[in-house]
Amino acid sequence: MIVIVAVVGVVLLSLMASVVWLGFAAMRYLGDLFDTVDPPEPSAEVGEWFTTDDGDLRIKVTSLECHPDDSGYATGPDDLECTFAFDVENRSDRGVTLNDITVKSVVGGTWSSADVTDPASESSYGSIQVEAGAEMHLTGAVSPGTQRLDGIVFDADDASSHSAVVVDAGQASTGQ
Repeated sequence: MIVIVAVVGVVLLSLMASVVWLGFAAMRYLGDLFDTVDPPEPSAEVGEWFTTDDGDLRIKVTSLECHPDDSGYATGPDDLECTFAFDVENRSDRGVTLNDITVKSVVGGTWSSADVTDPASESSYGSIQVEAGAEMHLTGAVSPGTQRLDGIVFDADDASSHSAVVVDAGQASTGQ
């Protein structure tokens, strides 16, 4: 009888531990899915090679500059426009599409968008496909308005995840 109670106790403890672990995993996944997680701190610098969490993309931001926004879309005289360039290498055996899920920005401590363009073909954001084994040089832009650009964010699957790599905007974010 004692053996049966002990076995039942171990089984119940195991089930409870599994439920707690699955709850934490679900909260993390749903936070990533709905962009409710806080952006991570910058973990890379301009000019430094890094890979995304799953190793599919190898990336180096080669330039990042902010300047007064003279595009005609600015809402105020102090609005900034930030441009960046980066090299990307797809190390996976599948094509990776760069879109608003995989490249973002952090502006004023919150997630924001980033637009990416392929200067060679002039195709824009949602249509940039990096084929398996391919390397590309791409450019992008972010409009932080009057807020500070904290960084540019990359991930092969979802740039607003816990495991995304944030490239520090540093002094570029001040527009000087």
